Amino acid sequence: ATPLDSRADIFSLGIVFYELLTGKSLFAKENVFDIVKAIKKVEIDYVPLQEARIPQDLQTALLRALEKNMADRYQSAMKLHHDLSGYLRSSHVGNLASNLVDFIQSLHSKKRDRQVSHRMNERIVTKPTATTGPGETAELEVRQNVNLPTESEPDPETVIDVLRQSPRSYKKFAKIGLLTILTLAIGFAALDFSLLWTPLGRNLYTLIYPSSLILVSLPSGARVILDGKPLQQKTPVVIPKIAAGMHQLLLSLDGYAPAEKSVTLLSNRSIKIGNETIDPGKTFLIRFKQEIRIDSVPQGATVYINGKKFPLLTPFSYQVEVGVPLSVSMKLKRYKSLPEITLNTLEDIPTIAGQKHWTLTILQTTNKSYRLKGIFKKDK
Repeated sequence: ATPLDSRADIFSLGIVFYELLTGKSLFAKENVFDIVKAIKKVEIDYVPLQEARIPQDLQTALLRALEKNMADRYQSAMKLHHDLSGYLRSSHVGNLASNLVDFIQSLHSKKRDRQVSHRMNERIVTKPTATTGPGETAELEVRQNVNLPTESEPDPETVIDVLRQSPRSYKKFAKIGLLTILTLAIGFAALDFSLLWTPLGRNLYTLIYPSSLILVSLPSGARVILDGKPLQQKTPVVIPKIAAGMHQLLLSLDGYAPAEKSVTLLSNRSIKIGNETIDPGKTFLIRFKQEIRIDSVPQGATVYINGKKFPLLTPFSYQVEVGVPLSVSMKLKRYKSLPEITLNTLEDIPTIAGQKHWTLTILQTTNKSYRLKGIFKKDK
C-alpha cells in the first residue's frame, strides 16, 4: 500500500472545495461500489465549475488538489494555502480578518435595527388616537421616520439572504466564508480519515490502505477465484487488496466440491467471511468438505457422531470437513453395539477398535467420498 502522507488530506480537501464552489457532490453515485470506482478514477465533472463561473486561477488550484497522481498533487497544505492567498490578493479582497469582522457586525446591526423598527411599528399601530389635530400629525411624522418591512423587500434573516440582497459584496463575502470553511474542513478531513466517521473517510482510507487477507485451505493447493476473476497463486495465498463492499470467493480443488464464501469489508476495516469476522492481515482457513455415506447391516441403526446422537437412522449421507477427526459408533436393538471408529479425512487413516465390525471404502469419482458400513451381530 502507498504510505499515508498529507497529500491524501489535500485530496479530501479538494473534494470539499469542489462541493463548496459548485454546490454539487463530486462523486454522486448510486452505491458504494460506484463511489469507490469514481474515486479511483478521479472522475471530475467540469460542467458545474463552468456554470458557477469559478475564476480560472481558483479552478487551477482546485484541480491540482484533485490530481489522481500524487506526485502531481500539492505536496503540502502550505503550498495550497500560498496559491489561495495569492488568488485573494490578486482579487483585491483586502484584509480577510477585518472583512470578516465587518461582515459579522453588519449582520448584527441589521438585526438590531429590524427589531427596533418592529417594536416602534407595533407601538404606533396599537396607539389609540382619540382626537385629531396635532396628535395625529405627530403620529404621521413618526410613521414616516420608521422603515417598515414590505413584501417586495423581505428582511434578511440569514447570511445567505444578506448575500443575495448585496450583489456587490457577494463575491467578497463568499470568498471569505469559503476560505474559513476550508480551514475547518482541513481539520475535519484529517480526523475523518483517521477515525472513519463518514463513508467518504472510510472509502478514502480503504483506497489508500486496502485491507489484506491471508487465505489457506485444507487440503492446500486450491485455485482461488475472487468476484469471477482467478488469482495467479494457489492456496496458501495473500490477497493484498480487499475493496469496500461484498465480494464472492470461490475455491476449487480436484476431487472436492467447490467451497464458496461471501467476503465483506466492514466499516471498521474488519473482514467478514461467511459468518466469521477477522481482522485485516489475519489468516483464514477454509476446509473442503467430503461426503461420507453411513450404512449398517441390518439397516435402521442409531448413529452417534463425535459422541452426539444423529437424528437419522442408517443409511444416510453426512458432510464432513477435511482434517476434522470423525468418530462414529452405532447401536441397534437386539444387537451388540458397535465399537467406535475414528477417521482422519485428511490422511485417509481409520482407527478401528474392532476391524471385523466395520468396512470403509474410499470412492474416487468426481469428488472424493467415503462409504462406511457397520456390521452387527446378534447379542448372545
